[in-house]
Amino acid sequence: MTELVSGNNAGVTMLPAAPHVAPSLTGLSRIELEVMRLDGEVQRHGICGFEFYLPIGEAATAVDRAASLHSIAVHPRVVIGPTARWVHEGGPTPTEVHLGRRSNRLIADAPSNVQWHYRALAPDDVVELGGVLVERLEHPAELRGTR
Repeated sequence: MTELVSGNNAGVTMLPAAPHVAPSLTGLSRIELEVMRLDGEVQRHGICGFEFYLPIGEAATAVDRAASLHSIAVHPRVVIGPTARWVHEGGPTPTEVHLGRRSNRLIADAPSNVQWHYRALAPDDVVELGGVLVERLEHPAELRGTR
């Protein structure tokens, strides 16, 4: 994923954002993490472009899955739909990130595997996990017909 570094009228410069990692892996570069993965020391999890790394044998949590989306799911964007279900429950990794937002303005340089939905959720419909707002499974808006 990318992170805004500088910008002007001619364009913006983007740099890779650091991946989410377990506390014991903090401070390692993406290259170091990939070398460790190839050596069998860590596992890579998550949606393509939003991967996170954990030591071998450490199970991914909902907080890990949510935090891996922090670079694209900045407040007030909300992780919704099948991506929210994956964050809460785990299971097979989705191929796309579904995000709800209150604006229908185009997002420049958004990855092709991010699906944007114009949706404003009530505060009771979201929970914060890993610094990211995620749609609650107990109160999904689409079940009430407010999609």
